[in-house]
Amino acid sequence: MFLLSLDIDGTQHFHQHRDCDTDSEHLKACLERLRQELQVIIIHNTGRPYPWKHYGDADEHFLNPIIAEGDYLIHSAGTKIECTDSDLSRNWQERVNALVSLDDMAFLKGLLGRKDIRMHPETEDNVAPHKISCLVDPQQQATKIQVVQGVIDEYFSGKFEVFYWNPWTIDITPKGANKLDALLYLREVTGLQDLSVVCAGDSMNDFPVLSHEKFFSIVTGNASAELRSAIQVQRRDNVYIANMADKGPAAVLAGLKDYLDRYEPYLVQKKGLELKL
Repeated sequence: MFLLSLDIDGTQHFHQHRDCDTDSEHLKACLERLRQELQVIIIHNTGRPYPWKHYGDADEHFLNPIIAEGDYLIHSAGTKIECTDSDLSRNWQERVNALVSLDDMAFLKGLLGRKDIRMHPETEDNVAPHKISCLVDPQQQATKIQVVQGVIDEYFSGKFEVFYWNPWTIDITPKGANKLDALLYLREVTGLQDLSVVCAGDSMNDFPVLSHEKFFSIVTGNASAELRSAIQVQRRDNVYIANMADKGPAAVLAGLKDYLDRYEPYLVQKKGLELKL
């Protein structure tokens, strides 16, 4: 048994190549077998807000069939947790509320608006109250990040963290409520902290999770150059950095095989499990 934390976009499916839907379906089947036969606990850990319909009906109908059933869902970049235990979800939300109030979130949005920072529709619709997502010109992303960070430093003294998962966005969440923070909270309150963790991702908002020295980390072939470099610098043995030809789900499949071969061979043999990864 181990715990598997997976990003969704660019990791469990890869937008740019519809041919990768086959890899996504294969990954889903493998995850379902791992969950059933090895009691692997699956956590979807995404920057997206949930339900998926917030991104439109097309994404709702596309994502549902290719994402394996999970035990927990961390979404909105770590600021929300969905599961059958309503107390767990509510307690995490109360912890996030204690970090930064909704009034402060609204104040920050107003300040950024005065700096000509455009809001993503999900932020305008207040879908994820403790996540601010900004839209930027890719050529100006670095400059806009400096502007955002400057506003935070001036008015909020380190209360927020700034991430991004593609060249067109900047995400802001309360410090202490990112993907890793939510994952560590889940492990603690569910008594799963002694389980090994395997995680996978493709962008810098996954870095806090992927850089955890005790986790086995899978970096996809389509990962940003910045993320690949940041993980490589750590020089850890418990990392699988995929070939750049292995996009999203293909990389997760290869990384899972590497993990099972290296760390769980006896468990797989004992169960008689032959995953065709």
